[in-house]
Amino acid sequence: ADARRKQEQGETDMVNDCPRYFIVNFQIPDYAPANPVWGRNREDGPGYSYVSYWKITPEAEKELFGPMQDPAPQLYRRWVVNNAELHNRLKCIPKIMNVDDFNFGMPMRKMLTSYNAKPFLTGPDTHQFFMGPNYIEADVNVHKFCFLARKAQYGLMANLPRVYVEVAF
Repeated sequence: ADARRKQEQGETDMVNDCPRYFIVNFQIPDYAPANPVWGRNREDGPGYSYVSYWKITPEAEKELFGPMQDPAPQLYRRWVVNNAELHNRLKCIPKIMNVDDFNFGMPMRKMLTSYNAKPFLTGPDTHQFFMGPNYIEADVNVHKFCFLARKAQYGLMANLPRVYVEVAF
């Protein structure tokens, strides 16, 4: 009955081979990374998940079925349909908007100045993808990121409740 209602209303699980929802799950460690020279590397442990999701807009649906003018729906479709080729190119662009609200030490301030709003590949070693009937999910395991990225992330954890971040994928 629910499937029939969706069909009658024109809503299906997929929009021209594209799932309606895009979900990103960042698995973030809550422990200091071990020194890479003499410490034992951990790839799992206590932490948090930052989950975000997006739904295709009605405007994007029209673009996916018609001649595409806007590059964003076109790129989304290419990324979903050509998953083997393009999934390893998933980029994340995080930008901390209120850096000046914090009294970071010189090393952290320099790192934020250098890397804030810089794109990075989530990497084939640190992410997995799952496809459901109406979604595609990217799970990004920050536990497996390089030492410096985990060190910077851990340095931000105390300020996390007050940090304003814009994220693009």
